[in-house]
Amino acid sequence: GKTSVFEMPPESCCCKTTDSSLSSLCFPGKSTVYAATSSGSFSRYSVRHAAVEPVHEYTVSDPHGRAGEVTGIASVGPESIVVTSGKDGIIRCWDPETRQSVARLSGHKYEVRAVAVAESTAEGETVNIIASAGRDKTVRLWDVRVSESNPIHVFSGHSGWVHDVAISAGGASRADPVVISCAGDKTVRVWNLAMMKEEMVLS
Repeated sequence: GKTSVFEMPPESCCCKTTDSSLSSLCFPGKSTVYAATSSGSFSRYSVRHAAVEPVHEYTVSDPHGRAGEVTGIASVGPESIVVTSGKDGIIRCWDPETRQSVARLSGHKYEVRAVAVAESTAEGETVNIIASAGRDKTVRLWDVRVSESNPIHVFSGHSGWVHDVAISAGGASRADPVVISCAGDKTVRVWNLAMMKEEMVLS
């Protein structure tokens, strides 16, 4: 079949496209793809069929300030919030339809390297739980029901920059939700969210 190649259209970047590279990508399903750039923007695409070129739906310019690199992007579904992280040390949440910021989460001392998001049920309400990976060697957990908040929990244990993070809200295959992180200390760490502590270290 035909292979589609994603290229940032000229109107999608606030800077020259030759100065920009794709820094992060997420595919929340139902043909929606989000792509973030090193020049500080993110775009939404629709991929309806493998034989058809992706449709550029919109671009959000400067989500982390002028020339602030978007280091990570995550979403759990086309109608769910879009979460971005940046070199400015901030995590932002975006309404996918209005493209407006709905939450600003701060607490990392330096840049946030990556973000992950999962849906969880608390007191009968579906909430988005965010995990973030920081250059400050921490993994942070966030509840975005308020527009600005402190992290639910800060996981410390890595001795190097935390480069990436993944989150599972639990389910049929595993009862307890977990966050998994990898860092410059050459370890992968599993954090149990039910007990809020480190469960395993893979070296």
